[in-house]
Amino acid sequence: INETFYGKTTNWNQVCNGGLVCAALAIYEKQQNRAQKIIDNALSTNKTCMQTIYSPTGNYPEGYGYWSYGTGYEVLMLSALESTVHSDSGLSKVTGFDKTAEWLLYMAGPNGAFSFGDNGSTMTPMLATWYFADKYNNPSLVFNDLYVLENSNYVWHDRLLPMVLAFASRIDLNNISKPSRSVWAGEGASPVVLIRNGWNWDESDTYLAIKGGAGNVSHGHLDGGSFIYDYNGVRWADDIGPQTYATAEKTFAELGWGNFWSRGQNAKRWTCVRLNNLYHNTITANDALHTVGGVARITEVIDKADEKGAVVDISENLSSHLSKAVRTIKLQNNKDLIVSDDITTTSSLP
Repeated sequence: INETFYGKTTNWNQVCNGGLVCAALAIYEKQQNRAQKIIDNALSTNKTCMQTIYSPTGNYPEGYGYWSYGTGYEVLMLSALESTVHSDSGLSKVTGFDKTAEWLLYMAGPNGAFSFGDNGSTMTPMLATWYFADKYNNPSLVFNDLYVLENSNYVWHDRLLPMVLAFASRIDLNNISKPSRSVWAGEGASPVVLIRNGWNWDESDTYLAIKGGAGNVSHGHLDGGSFIYDYNGVRWADDIGPQTYATAEKTFAELGWGNFWSRGQNAKRWTCVRLNNLYHNTITANDALHTVGGVARITEVIDKADEKGAVVDISENLSSHLSKAVRTIKLQNNKDLIVSDDITTTSSLP
């Protein structure tokens, strides 16, 4: 087994450990020593990964679709351990893990998911949401899943689909309430403020999603300070989503550009229009790339009766060109979008 995933703090640790532990438990009676080693390795390496990903508030650094992938295998592993040895060794108690499904809930607006990083905007049902709804007795966590399943032609091609029954069988699907809050704010490597006014899935719903963070996280883009906005049934501000991996890797190989996944300041990765800041609705100065390791910090969450939004300090991302770049993005009266940028140059203008 290629064991490099043990040292990762990304979805790869979760996916590999999750699959291996389930397999180890299946053969435990016949291969006890080998199976136990696999389980022990998972328990000793997965906790650090979970702490990095979910702490402190549960928002997943790699975004909407990768939550499904990484967290899906995570909950399979935890469920398999709980149902066989009756303990997940405290992994499910990692700070922020109990909040992560609520982050996912607010990551979707009436016109699709918040497609930051290497993620698309298509909403999909997800195995892990059913685990959380069951474990924490919070059926509203599958509110979005039920909408997609009941109101679209979506076909769930997920190979893990049958496992949903283990959780869904204990959830009263006739008693799914709408989420109660309109603002969800989370910290971490990819901090966000998510505002959803209305859960009717019609033109009365308004949605504003705001992102901070840095570009050098796994599957990250140079998108600190960007946002999406849904109003009156239209997505007026959007994120155009990921670059197709196969196409990018093929092009990089043909041009001799090296590894598409390198995330240094001068990496060719940032020449892809979908990945750099010039093609995200954030602040750009002098047509230059953001500082890849610079962090866009959410310094204020606005949650008032007539105003909801956030203040994002993007100064680190633009420090080579601006001494200050602070963006305020907010909804007034639950519908009108206001974006204001407070910018100071590094030198006096002529």
